Amino acid sequence: MADEHATTATTDDAGLSTAVPPVGHGSLLGLPRQFAALTVSAMLVAAVVYSAWWGTTPEQNTDSVQYLATASDLSDGRLEQMPNVAPGYPLLLIVTGSTDGPGPALFFTQLVAYFAVAWLVLALSVRFELRLRWRVVLLAALLSPPLVEWTAAVYTETLTTLLVTLGVYLAVRWVETDRLGWLVGAGVALGGAAVVRPSMQAAAVVLALVASGHVWRRQRRAAQVLRVGVASLAATVLLVGAVSVHNGVRFDYPATTPLAGWHLLTRTAPFLEQADQTPLTTELIAMRNEKMLQGDEHEPYVMLWLERERVEAATGMSPRELDRELLRLDARLIAQNPLDYLLAVGNVAPTFVFPSASTKATGGHSAVQLLFAVASFAVVALFVVQVLLVAALAVARRVGASFRTPLDRPETRLCYVLVLGLAAYLFVVSTAFDIGLARYRVPLDPLLLLVTFGGWRAVSKAVAGLDRHGDRRERVNHGRRKRYEQEPQMPLSNAER
Repeated sequence: MADEHATTATTDDAGLSTAVPPVGHGSLLGLPRQFAALTVSAMLVAAVVYSAWWGTTPEQNTDSVQYLATASDLSDGRLEQMPNVAPGYPLLLIVTGSTDGPGPALFFTQLVAYFAVAWLVLALSVRFELRLRWRVVLLAALLSPPLVEWTAAVYTETLTTLLVTLGVYLAVRWVETDRLGWLVGAGVALGGAAVVRPSMQAAAVVLALVASGHVWRRQRRAAQVLRVGVASLAATVLLVGAVSVHNGVRFDYPATTPLAGWHLLTRTAPFLEQADQTPLTTELIAMRNEKMLQGDEHEPYVMLWLERERVEAATGMSPRELDRELLRLDARLIAQNPLDYLLAVGNVAPTFVFPSASTKATGGHSAVQLLFAVASFAVVALFVVQVLLVAALAVARRVGASFRTPLDRPETRLCYVLVLGLAAYLFVVSTAFDIGLARYRVPLDPLLLLVTFGGWRAVSKAVAGLDRHGDRRERVNHGRRKRYEQEPQMPLSNAER
């Protein structure tokens, strides 16, 4: 299955193989046909295994209740009360007939959606010139239980993953074709992710910055940069704006969700005592301490928003007044105690890179959990090292080193930088405004695997290029020395002696 020969092998002016995505009879939706056949076979096997292992009824948790409640409220086309969640995922529940409870339709829809994610990531791996064996390893990683398990739960992870991956893929197509419509499509995908998962609301800003940087690098024209920025942001502004305006007009909540203050409270709860003592802060402190002693999570900052009715009763505030006052309280606490806030953020930062596998993926076996944990931390280490090495390659080239890598091509470089930008953004949002769970990273896990493999491929090609360059230079120097030795030497003059 030598798919290496299935790609269209062309070279640029510098002699670098572009390894463009295969086209025509040699490809299937961006993958070499033989590898595409292997991928389809693996996905079919995975579908059978996972549906038999996990069943076809997605499991529910506390978040699931909120999504199902919103879906039930929205099923007649009109919301009767301000939802606690964005409307994107409840719409999927309605489409799959899951308003009264999840069933096989939701499971298989999410499973197919995730298989589409895996296909897109593998298609992007062609741009990184991954060898067949490493592409097979990437396929196995993408279809492993820790990444697929989210399809068997009533969570936003799978839908968000699809939209984010699609956004990156379409941005790459924009660079390859130089057609602005692809970039608009990327913006629409990330805008869709924003109304599925509010933490993705500024993802399009990352896209706009990376795309603008690409255009500025090539043309240095402000008008083109502005055009690209508008194309990247337009869909998010329209979608998030439409939801916010609807909620503002109908419920006097100009936002996609009313829980921003409650999520930020997870970072300010450790130093609530620093605030002025009011009925609100007194109740919040008491609630935090109770959760620390009696909560199932043994974590005083998790799911505080579930106690909204209790706080409303204690303070006499309406839900809208409470949510707004809580957001103001968070802002005051952070402004007055910035170091305490940074400490709270730092305390949860490590959890963002922890393994995300649950008992569903491990089967409840500690040995399997340990195996997945070791694999997860190994990937984190490989990711960090390759980022440092790729940065070192960039510095080496600045000082005159000569080599070629897949990252020299603009579409591959944009893909790499865009994924790193999205990862940095999601890390900041998840830890600065919430508890930084590893689950919050899940929508980027397939793309992070891609850039990990791709980064190491770039490093290996750069090292090989440096070796070849060094050998060639040594051969040239050796030839010069040999010619010099063979040339007759003029006798030294008296002055030279």
